Amino acid sequence: MAESRAARVTRYLERHTAWMRAVLAELDALAAAMDGGDVGSLLEEQGRRTREAEHFLREHTGLLREWDGGAGAPEEDRAAVRALAAEAGALAERLTGRYEALLDASTAARSRNRAALDTLRRGRDMMRKYRPGGDGADYLDRKA
Repeated sequence: MAESRAARVTRYLERHTAWMRAVLAELDALAAAMDGGDVGSLLEEQGRRTREAEHFLREHTGLLREWDGGAGAPEEDRAAVRALAAEAGALAERLTGRYEALLDASTAARSRNRAALDTLRRGRDMMRKYRPGGDGADYLDRKA
């Protein structure tokens, strides 16, 4: 017997909510890694998660179209789907907030790193300009 539309939607929502919980846990690890500097492997993992999210979106679009276009499901099934959809929506909002916070943190870290790099460049340039035996060395040696 074919699986009912409500059962397919329910199975999808359960998988999607489990996936979002896993991503939230990984984002905690990513935030900690941003502070520690070991980000490479976690960024690769996020790339994989992005591809998974694209798959969920395609699946979601198809199931939503089928759910909206089909004959009315029993109220008991609709209530179960509504509850799972509300849970998925809440998790999606948490994920969105977490991604926005990470984006803000990475932007701030990039600004700090850029400022530190600019300071290092200025220092390096000053050292080149005023080092003994370099350009302008005669001027510095006479003053010494």
